[in-house]
Amino acid sequence: RIGSASIISDSVVGASCTLGDHLVIETGSCAVEVEDAFYRAEFGAILADDFMAGSRVFINSGTVAGTGVRVGSGATVRGQIERESRVIC
Repeated sequence: RIGSASIISDSVVGASCTLGDHLVIETGSCAVEVEDAFYRAEFGAILADDFMAGSRVFINSGTVAGTGVRVGSGATVRGQIERESRVIC
């Protein structure tokens, strides 16, 4: 489910994800770590299966969130978020 008035572009969203209303995924140039190597890329975010975010969440470009991550309403996230993590504002 993707909530109303959300802005999502250049991102990968896994299965069974729930994105709240007014969520924004920023798109831009960023460094991404893959298997201990860094690469420059232009994209939004990678959200693994079962990711869930409340309303008015801001996700910075280059964010990689693992399976089962939960982000509370109003939070801003960036970087790598380990699987099953909880982020609250």
